[in-house]
Amino acid sequence: FEMGRVQEAGQLARDFVDVALDAQTLQAVGQMLREAHLDADAERCLNKYLKLQPNDADAWADLAKLQHRTGRVTAARQSFVTGYKLDPQRLFDRLQRDQELYDIAAPLFQQRK
Repeated sequence: FEMGRVQEAGQLARDFVDVALDAQTLQAVGQMLREAHLDADAERCLNKYLKLQPNDADAWADLAKLQHRTGRVTAARQSFVTGYKLDPQRLFDRLQRDQELYDIAAPLFQQRK
């Protein structure tokens, strides 16, 4: 990715997602895919990761952001809520620093009033 060979690097990352069996590898590959803005591949990787680590609130927030970028607002909000239920303080702290995540979550907090 750093050499600008996004297509080749993306294919390697996709291959890693296909064969990876451990959460640590999936987490690292998912981060690379998100940084390269290969959102569909990153989402597939995160979904596989979350099957192994369903209690990772940050991963649910990252999934929400990917879903939001592709226009799936309801799915994004559901993913955010899942992560928020796991670790409300962690995700509330992220909302303070992450405008994209705030945009997903703000309507949910407004509904509670």
